[in-house]
Amino acid sequence: MCYMDTVFKAIMFFVMLLITTFVLFLFINYPLQSAIAVICFMAMFAFKLKD
Repeated sequence: MCYMDTVFKAIMFFVMLLITTFVLFLFINYPLQSAIAVICFMAMFAFKLKD
């Protein structure tokens, strides 16, 4: 169980890293759209953490 938790945390970290690099790439190309998308993602995470 503890091992699976560590693996899950590592996967989540890599996913967050991928999303961050993708978002940074989008910010360079399309600043306005990506800003709106980031706000939407933050809202989604806030709702997920609340549950």
